[in-house]
Amino acid sequence: MTKSKIAIITGASIGIGREIVVALSQKGVFCIMVGRNKNGLQETLRIIEKKKGKGKIFSVDLSKQSEIKSFVSKIKKDYKNVDILVNAAGVWHNDKEAYYGVTFEDHDIQRIQEIFDVGITGTTILTQQLIPLINSGGKIINITGDSSEEEKGWLPYLASKKYLDEFTKLLSVELRNKLIQVNAVSPWYVWTAGVQTFFPDSKDECLQPKYVADLVEFLASSRSDHITGQIFKIKQKTIKN
Repeated sequence: MTKSKIAIITGASIGIGREIVVALSQKGVFCIMVGRNKNGLQETLRIIEKKKGKGKIFSVDLSKQSEIKSFVSKIKKDYKNVDILVNAAGVWHNDKEAYYGVTFEDHDIQRIQEIFDVGITGTTILTQQLIPLINSGGKIINITGDSSEEEKGWLPYLASKKYLDEFTKLLSVELRNKLIQVNAVSPWYVWTAGVQTFFPDSKDECLQPKYVADLVEFLASSRSDHITGQIFKIKQKTIKN
């Protein structure tokens, strides 16, 4: 019997990360779900188990290096190696507000720190720590974000995503000899729970999360073995009035 591939997906408690877990699990991938929201992770696990998928949840705060190192140690001990890493975690809102419409000079320092700690530092360190465990032929997929050059009000969040674009391209070169492909999916606005809460009138211009997950599933499969260092931008098709 062929051994199931093992994937680690961050930001798996909700939104794009959850949809990616569902897509991969339906292809027989064992999904290790990472996030800060344990209740959300448990719900993601319930959803895939209902569809006969398999996985395990780990409550990890990517803004804390000690938690990242502890998580990687557990993966090394329990699973030895992994095949797929999907970095989908990011911070652009809290329970009460979206971090939008604020000029850069007026942003709260702690808010900037959290966005960068999770989206840049935490994601980078997690990836760096996991590379020795990723099998030859493995895949690293970063979820970044597309936006208009005229976009205002999102600067720290969008800066963290632009960093991931460059990180993707540079890392792909380093890992080419290890036969590990590194790509990024850069979606326009996606109709997630957060967007529905803070921007309920934006559905027509948003992608459905499934389209992002389908592209990730392709990039995580053997069908993409000769694709690396690419940033795939996707957005909702043009709406005709």
